[in-house]
Order: sequence, then C-alpha cells, then structure tokens
Amino acid sequence: MRSFHSLGIPFLLFSVLLEVVAWRLSHIDPHIELFFLNDTNLWYTRTPETVHRWQIIAAGWIFSPLLFLGGEYLLSKCEARQSTNETTTRLAPSWSVLWWRVSAHLIGTSTAFLLAAFFAECGKLSVGMLRPDFYYRCMGSSLPSEFRNEVLTSNSQCTQSDIEFILNGRKSFPSEHACAAASFGWYLTLYIFWSSWCIMEAKPLASEVLRMCCIVPLTFVLWVGVTRITDHRQHHVSVVAGWLLGMVFATLLFITTIWRLRQFSNKYNKEYTVLSPSYSLE
Repeated sequence: MRSFHSLGIPFLLFSVLLEVVAWRLSHIDPHIELFFLNDTNLWYTRTPETVHRWQIIAAGWIFSPLLFLGGEYLLSKCEARQSTNETTTRLAPSWSVLWWRVSAHLIGTSTAFLLAAFFAECGKLSVGMLRPDFYYRCMGSSLPSEFRNEVLTSNSQCTQSDIEFILNGRKSFPSEHACAAASFGWYLTLYIFWSSWCIMEAKPLASEVLRMCCIVPLTFVLWVGVTRITDHRQHHVSVVAGWLLGMVFATLLFITTIWRLRQFSNKYNKEYTVLSPSYSLE
C-alpha cells in the first residue's frame, strides 16, 4: 500500500487552507497608494480581458493530467524495456503504479498553484499598486484635458461610486493571471524536459521531440502575461513578478515531487527506477 505522504496530500491540504485564508483576505481593503492625477501611466482605457483567470486554471487542470499520463506511460515503457535487458528480476510498472505517479505530479502542480496564489494575494493587499486603467476606475471615462496637480489620498475622493471596482484597481502587483499561468506552465515545462532527459539514450528521437514540445507551455505562459499588459490590467513589473512567483513554486514543488517519488519508490519495491536517466539499452 502506497503511503499517504508519498503523494504530498498533507502539503496539498495545507495549501488549500492557505487559499481559503487568501480568499478571506481578498475581502479586506488593500493598501491605499497615493493617486497622482497627472500620472499618465494610469490613463489607459479599460478593455475586455483576453483570458480570464478561471480559464487558465481550467486549462491547467485539464491538460496537466493528460500530459502526466502520457509522460508516465512513456517512462513506464522504457522501464519495462530496461527490466528485460537486466539479469535481475524486476516487475514492470502496473497501471496502479502509473496512476500513482500521475496523481503525485498532479498534486504537485496543484500545490504549486495554490501556494503561488496565496502569496500573490498577500502581495496585492500589501503593495496596493494601481492598475494602468485606474484613472477610468476612479474618475470615469473622460480624461483630463490638461495636467492636474491634485493627489487623491482615499477612495472617497473618486467620482465613481462602485467601491469594489475602485478597490480592484489597487491590486495590480503581482499579476495573479501570470502567476497562475507560470505555476502550471513552468511545472509542465520542467516535467517535459525531465522526461526527455530520462529517455535520452533509450529513445533519442522521442527525447528530441519532447524537448521541442517544451516551447508549448512556455508560449502559453508568455501569452498570458502579454495579454495582461495589452489589456491594460497590469504593468510590466507586475507581470514579471507574477511569472517569477509562479516559477519559484513550480520549481520547488517539481523537485519535491521527484524526490518524494524516488524516496518512496525505493522503499516500496523500487517501483520508480526510471527516475534516474541512466539507460544503456542496445
């Protein structure tokens, strides 16, 4: 019986708890940053969102298990071929073992997303950076015909009446969209590259194809970040911060998942011997 800890479920539950805390924190007012009316960096028009955050999350949770299932199946086939070329007896991985591995990586990428989302929400509330379209959110659609030296120190000085709309305009840094895309996309990039490394000697052509496929999740991550800038929802620095935050947690959780699988596979009959990319197949 596989250990409860080998899948990283306790860490996932802790991340879910943090996300609940972040959801509660999202209902409090962010830091009030001074609004200089003559700051033209905040005069951008408001445009519809190209991609919504729920679409990024849905794409991550739909495509991640499919990729993990295909990758683990390919690795298990290589492991089965390796076992037939060795003098020692080794059982080929079963479907239950394959699903166990897929579940471990799916939990890993989900945990990375939840942790990154928690710290992104904390950053938004602490920094209170104004969005590029904040003038529209605060003063309405008409831009000033001349520079005004006024400085707004509270939301009550805005002419718009929708206070939630105004408060959301104070949550630019870091970008949650870029953070979510990076947490999923970078984890998948690492997984694809690691899988190609594992089968480099056994299947060189497949390994090359996998390395080229790394461009797909990376392109998705970059595209999401660019849309946040072109949609006038975030500044460049907010997008870069979101990317870095998502990539940090994706990297940490990927390394942790690989280490956890290796430790527990050694404990339970060495069911994950393909972790070490050391093939010498003829």
